[in-house]
Amino acid sequence: MTDDCCTSSSCESSNTDKIEKNIPENSDQVFTSLTKSGKKWVPTYLMGVDAKKCIGCGKCVQICQGKCYKLKDIEHEKRSVVINGRERVITVKRIAEVGNTDNCYGDCHCHLICPVHGAIICAPKLITAFN
Repeated sequence: MTDDCCTSSSCESSNTDKIEKNIPENSDQVFTSLTKSGKKWVPTYLMGVDAKKCIGCGKCVQICQGKCYKLKDIEHEKRSVVINGRERVITVKRIAEVGNTDNCYGDCHCHLICPVHGAIICAPKLITAFN
């Protein structure tokens, strides 16, 4: 992951294909803001956790201010995963799952702290017309 995740576009650096599937082809308008320094920022909001990639480290649970995640115990299984650029085989005993996406602030802290590329799935919020 890059340190500028979510500051110039969105968390596409880790979930490009899944984010693009969540944006209709006819919509190029997403909610944007500016950082304190004036850079464009596109917040991306929690859509889910890829249970096949999650290693249950709990870092997303600890960092999420909206308390969007919870840990779920699973039957122990060995997985080959890439953590911080190194392939490892680990035993996974629990995984993160979404508790409440409505509390997501779109700040991408979960993406930045997650050691497994693509385990957390987020998407920008579309701007829609209000009728």
